[in-house]
Amino acid sequence: MQKLAYLITGTRRDQPSLFQLNQQLLNELPSKLKSLGCEHFSVNLFDETVNTAAPLRIQNQQPSIDAVVFVWVGDRSLFSHVQSTLNAMATVLCAYSLSEYEPIPAPDELLADSGKRTLGMMQLAFLKVPSRLDYLKWLTTWREQHTQVAIDTQSTFIYRQNVVEECLTTNNLGYSAIVEEAFPLAAMNSQHAFYAASSDEQLADRQALMWQSSKRFIDLSDLDVLPTSEYRW
Repeated sequence: MQKLAYLITGTRRDQPSLFQLNQQLLNELPSKLKSLGCEHFSVNLFDETVNTAAPLRIQNQQPSIDAVVFVWVGDRSLFSHVQSTLNAMATVLCAYSLSEYEPIPAPDELLADSGKRTLGMMQLAFLKVPSRLDYLKWLTTWREQHTQVAIDTQSTFIYRQNVVEECLTTNNLGYSAIVEEAFPLAAMNSQHAFYAASSDEQLADRQALMWQSSKRFIDLSDLDVLPTSEYRW
């Protein structure tokens, strides 16, 4: 099965609100994807449940990424059909085929009920290879050196790393990877909860460690971050 990511914006003349976009993605999209033969997919969107996480959002990309739909397909001919279905609801900014790696797999109990919301907040980070690094150096630093630092310093309970294999649309936003990290809801407005820190000193230490590691392979001017609610089918 091939994992695909469709990056969506709600910025459209006939799209008056993110609420309407979210309703379409949750209430109309699932049946349409299933009719195409897609049985495994997830919808990640910015809704009222994660509204208090708005300060965590980083928007360098314009128009902004407001939702991401991940779809697993076995037939390449479905790629364009999925995109057409989504474009009828909003605007697909870009679509990618991905190679997924799960340093922290989702517990089975979180994935049992189709259409249910995953516990916590699913933070999506969209990464680009900085011009100062070649691709192999970037990938090695991120996957082999940074991964354990992220696990050790944060309260993440699901951690997926998606490396971009191919852009499927004419428009390419230039991302090299998409990270999915699930945090407890308390992490939306508490840095102590975000970093699983029991004291101010531990928080400062973990923030420093995370920043020192992240800046080796991320330029903040090219980073986009979207806190989301994840719904899986």
